[in-house]
Amino acid sequence: MNTIAQEKQIKKVYIINGAMGVIGSPVFTHLALQSDTVVYGISRRGLPFNEYLDEDNKLPEAHLVFSLGDYMEDGESIIETFVDSLPENYEIIFLHSMGCFLTEMNREGQVVIENDNDSDGINDTVKRLTYTIPRLFAEKLSQKGTRVSFLQLGSLADDQFLPVHHSWVTSMDMIKKEYKKISQFNSNFSATTINVSSVLTPKELIERPFVTLQTNADLKFWLDPADIGKYIYTNRDAFALGYTEISLFNSWPKFNNKHFHAATYIDRRKKEVFKS
Repeated sequence: MNTIAQEKQIKKVYIINGAMGVIGSPVFTHLALQSDTVVYGISRRGLPFNEYLDEDNKLPEAHLVFSLGDYMEDGESIIETFVDSLPENYEIIFLHSMGCFLTEMNREGQVVIENDNDSDGINDTVKRLTYTIPRLFAEKLSQKGTRVSFLQLGSLADDQFLPVHHSWVTSMDMIKKEYKKISQFNSNFSATTINVSSVLTPKELIERPFVTLQTNADLKFWLDPADIGKYIYTNRDAFALGYTEISLFNSWPKFNNKHFHAATYIDRRKKEVFKS
């Protein structure tokens, strides 16, 4: 009787930067419950990742949450050491779910940029989390030699370059250019920006305290953060090489073309953030 040798299914290593965040945590849970995954979460609250390394300085094939410390203080070395510790011959899917999507305005709707110590017009924390850190990860992972799908969470509002999100959209524009450049020169590397609508988390209702009281927001149509994990797992083999952007949202019947117009948007944000 003829037998057909079945090729062993290649597991994928999923890495979630910001695994304890309001989006990263449910994504981690969804991925870790699947049978063909190894999921690493990066969080400042975890044990140092080197405590898990074996005698070959490799991470074990197990779901783990660990810390890389303050990798901006340590420069590139800690990220490089971490990338070198990843198991060999695994495809890697990296999700950068960190970031500060700030609404940078006062009650009058004027743009106010805070925490800009280097005077480049961008909030330093936003730039660090949204541009500097993911760029370092992308550069080091692209040199790994295995297939890497790098996923970046963005917002549906990003391509409107709304002034009240100046630090965020400027940092996002910068990192997208880096992803395009890295994917152009590394055939094993792809990058996808997943632009999401409002995500239903307690943090959103803290940052936009009056959104349900003074606007027509309908939370039934906000995105469930677990849906992001489902999307990533379902499309694990479909992320195209090169750089792409996709939109992930629930259709809202009241949506209209003026939703992201600057004047309309700023007026709505004022109602979401400040008591009339």
